[in-house]
Amino acid sequence: MEEKVFERGQVVTILTDQPVNGGLLDYIVSQNSVQLGQFVEVPIGKRDHVGVVWSNGSAKIDRVKLRYINRSLDAPSMSNELKKFLIVVASYTVNPMSKVFKLLLGGIELKRSPKGKQFYKASTKILLNSTPKQKKIIRFLVNSPDKFFTMNDLTTTLDVSQSLIKKLVKLGNIETHFGDRYLPYENCQAVFSKSLSKAQKLASDHLCELVSSKKYNTTLLRGVTGSGKTEVYLDAVSQALMMGRQILVLVPEIALSIDFVKRVVDRYKVKPGEWHSGIQKSERSRLYNAVAGNKVQLVIGARSALFLPFVDLALIIVDEEHDGSYKQEDVVCYNARDMAVMRASILGAQVILASATPSLETWVNVEIGKYSRIDLNERYGSAILPAIEVINLKEENIPKGKFISNTLKNEIEIRIKNSQQSLLFLNRRGYAPVTICKMCGFQLGCQTCDARLVQHRLKNKLMCHQCGKSEPIPAICPNCLTSGQLRALGPGVEKIADECQDLFPKARVGILSSDSMEDTSQMQEKFFRLASGEFDIIVGTQLVSKGHNFPNITLVGIIDADLGLQGSDLRAAEKTFQSLRQVSGRAGRHKKVGKALIQTYLPTHPVILAIAKGNDDNFWALEAEVRKKAGSPPYGKMIAVILSGPNEKIVFDYGRQLVQLWMNSYQGDAEIFGPAQAPVAMIRKRFRIRLLIKCEKSKDIQPKIQKWLARFPTPRFVKVLVDVDPQNFF
Repeated sequence: MEEKVFERGQVVTILTDQPVNGGLLDYIVSQNSVQLGQFVEVPIGKRDHVGVVWSNGSAKIDRVKLRYINRSLDAPSMSNELKKFLIVVASYTVNPMSKVFKLLLGGIELKRSPKGKQFYKASTKILLNSTPKQKKIIRFLVNSPDKFFTMNDLTTTLDVSQSLIKKLVKLGNIETHFGDRYLPYENCQAVFSKSLSKAQKLASDHLCELVSSKKYNTTLLRGVTGSGKTEVYLDAVSQALMMGRQILVLVPEIALSIDFVKRVVDRYKVKPGEWHSGIQKSERSRLYNAVAGNKVQLVIGARSALFLPFVDLALIIVDEEHDGSYKQEDVVCYNARDMAVMRASILGAQVILASATPSLETWVNVEIGKYSRIDLNERYGSAILPAIEVINLKEENIPKGKFISNTLKNEIEIRIKNSQQSLLFLNRRGYAPVTICKMCGFQLGCQTCDARLVQHRLKNKLMCHQCGKSEPIPAICPNCLTSGQLRALGPGVEKIADECQDLFPKARVGILSSDSMEDTSQMQEKFFRLASGEFDIIVGTQLVSKGHNFPNITLVGIIDADLGLQGSDLRAAEKTFQSLRQVSGRAGRHKKVGKALIQTYLPTHPVILAIAKGNDDNFWALEAEVRKKAGSPPYGKMIAVILSGPNEKIVFDYGRQLVQLWMNSYQGDAEIFGPAQAPVAMIRKRFRIRLLIKCEKSKDIQPKIQKWLARFPTPRFVKVLVDVDPQNFF
């Protein structure tokens, strides 16, 4: 921000993360002067909070009622560009500034820190006869050899005591280092690929030229699975590095960041900055300060990395740009892909959207000339795209309670004999989605959510996938008290793994889902074991479909291709197409020829036909036409308003009042639908209803929604969540 200084005694407006007045509160500057954009500690009630000096005081409150700023924080000041970005995000998502401000607080420490800290890392000494907890600590440190951890990092992340860590220090298994508060990042030198194909080289040259222009542009890098998109856009990264500028690479999952970091280290010989939920607080603070000081050039992160305080950002890459994980669906609902484009346009930076199956929004933006497009239509080197065959389950005689057809079984047997791997895909975690009593028909459900409990036999638990609560699998029906009559219905990845073990007793079967790994170190270990060929058959959820490279997989079997086509989601066809195309692309990515088998009861469905025939552009054109006729995104605008509260009647009454107010005041601007009970009607004992506002894409409806919600007081204990461009309608 501009270097405006406020002296002692002046009144300033501080942006905080508290909801009062949208987070904008007036304070008096205390002993030291403060600058516009400086982070400070301020009292709110009985607690201290982080705030940023936002503007001159509003003069709305009598000076005698104002409180003083506690102190300035040791954190880099907010830039004008970041301030503008926060304002735009708040306006677009229809959220108060206080909520948006929370998105960038992950790297700012409120507590007073010493100038130096004690850090811990693994030593080379091997511990014999170690306890399980000691092994857990050492494994965690060994899997992060380049990182230093504080005591708090280790105790919080691993749930172990300080005394246990101190004992390992005494035994010599953990080394201690006392150093600067934040260790510096190594310089990352540009390295350009020397083994690109002709198509890759043309794409690389074009992207490097765009980065050199120092102007805003968004490019779709569309390449079939295995075409080498990553190598191409890493050349664009190298171009920005050569210019001494900063780069942000967004990945949708922590699992992908692990694989991508390894790839970056192999190429550049240094570790980049990482930003995601698996990173400790001290490491986040270290990266935050390094980014703000332009002391780290390359950052790899999840969607929240968009809110880091970059000072010279040249390039944002959104890998797997179609992925639904880029959409945050709580507190502030935003799509990181769209916000990346927004931030780049403010900065004058380049954006590369990389995907084999781009979102329909991106496809339309290319068609109308808003984005440019580069295609890679062939796999790199001698690898070829897998042959895709459809298995009509109506013609297969599969025993009741089983899910692998004879055709798929025979193909798996061939792979086992040839020492090759098979990947079976089912996007459903756990063992079974439903547990039912055969005597009374009672289905086990969550006590606090409108959801069935999912059976997880590996953990011997029933889990709610809405609130996360779990309980042991009972032996007696809680409704009729009959013993031994509870049955698991429907397949999850654990049940498919059991079926594989029954069909192929000597095969090594592994499960890959978010439930099977507790932390990033376990995830890293699991992916390494899978890629090294430790398992003959891998059964996985959507985690396996996202950009991973398993060189020995030559067969992909999709257990239930129809699963994603069920329900009323307007994006069901698009999401299913993307998922099936991506997971099919895991087969035959190297010299061995691959095959993908799709099990379905709907062999003539447009999605299945498009996948089987490879008519991707035809599918997008057909899907676009359907959406256009319906006035649905990306041709129309939709905003969901989700109301929730502990009293169902109060929530519904509030929804009806809001609808009536809209119809009286804004009916000519947009249609409103509802109130209607949400498909998941209760989560954590809060009843949920939904309203939907629909209008033309060109209408700037968000300011009117903001005024509409402000005109009617929200009842006590009722929460309002606004979701612009909703991806899900649960």
